[in-house]
Amino acid sequence: MTRVKGAPFEPVRHIPAEPDARRVEAVRELCCWPDGVRPDDYLDPGEFAAELIGQKVAALPPPPASAAAWRALRKKMLAGVRRSVRTPFELFESEVVALQRSVVRGREVTRMVVEPELRIRVPVLVLQETMERQTTPSRLVVVLTPNGLADAANSPQVAAMVRRGWAVAMSDLRGIGETRPVFESSGYYGFRDADVCMAALKQGHTLAGLWTRDLLAVIAALRSQGGYAQVPIAVWAERETGIAAILAAATTKEIDRLVLDGFWASYVSKSGYGKPYVYRDENNRPPAKQDTASYGSGVLWLPDILDYADVPQLLALVAPTPLLFLAPIALSGEDDGGATPYDWTHRVYEVEAPSAFTKLDRRDDKAVVNWIDGDSP
Repeated sequence: MTRVKGAPFEPVRHIPAEPDARRVEAVRELCCWPDGVRPDDYLDPGEFAAELIGQKVAALPPPPASAAAWRALRKKMLAGVRRSVRTPFELFESEVVALQRSVVRGREVTRMVVEPELRIRVPVLVLQETMERQTTPSRLVVVLTPNGLADAANSPQVAAMVRRGWAVAMSDLRGIGETRPVFESSGYYGFRDADVCMAALKQGHTLAGLWTRDLLAVIAALRSQGGYAQVPIAVWAERETGIAAILAAATTKEIDRLVLDGFWASYVSKSGYGKPYVYRDENNRPPAKQDTASYGSGVLWLPDILDYADVPQLLALVAPTPLLFLAPIALSGEDDGGATPYDWTHRVYEVEAPSAFTKLDRRDDKAVVNWIDGDSP
């Protein structure tokens, strides 16, 4: 492919785009600009989008001054968020298509497969103390992570919760872990889920909405099992799986406590959006070198969401359910470090459920387990 610069017609070699476009360009690469230089007021598409994002967030309504004002605003805001999410996630089945119980290393292990809609299978792994040690668990905690349930099952925080006499259910929502596509073509461009996110959008859905459907189906299926019919349910959601937990908690009373662990801080990212995080190399293998990160998920692709809410407003929709917002991450991939103001969320909780919203900038698994148990972190 060639491009033409000036007269006589001089073929100009096409320079392929590089992953990092911020580099010095030769004159021949900018043949349409005077002297081959972009003007000082040139706005590239990324900068233009960042400006629009800032404008939309600034135009969001101020926090409500009373419970009555919040009820009216919440109804309007939630309706807008649901339009953005697209998927009618409250429409689901909760058929258990496979169920197996066993005892492994002193724990009762339940393996389930739930079908939230025709031909969509969602695996669930439940761990708890054996019946010899306890009768009914005092609490059920649903753990969600983009790393997959196998990773969660071996984590110290799950072990700590089981020791407290709780049942811990780990689920791979569609596109995660045991349901992950064999080859995620965008993994080495920084997105661990772009293929499944794009597939959802092409069908008129969002993966966030489909995940919410999966989560609600899993909770309903767990309730159908005798030992979990009446126990309180908490959800501990890591990174982008938190959007499903937010939507579920905002639209059902099944969740009595919610932990959002490493959720994205805001659609505004003052330090940019980061270079691609390489989850897999061009051969679909773990990369040999990793330089810099970005948030790395397409689940936050919610059309028109900023017409209705940024993250502080999404969190407020959870009220009055107790919410622990743990170590949020900027979309640049960096620790937010408290840079995003959550006064909006605090104001709503003040009128709905004082002291029920807690934000921690540093991860502390022991403090989280204590908080789920009703203690202050």
